Amino acid sequence: PMFDPRIQETALKELKKKGVSVHLNSGVTNISKTHISLDGEKTINTST
Repeated sequence: PMFDPRIQETALKELKKKGVSVHLNSGVTNISKTHISLDGEKTINTST
């Protein structure tokens, strides 16, 4: 189920305020210990 658009906008705004990088409409193609690959060849480096 989808959330109300107002809730979606508020959540997105709050995440961005906290410095979270949000990638909408992106599929994950690979996950490893060091990175996540998204469709469109974008790679996000990861660390713990």
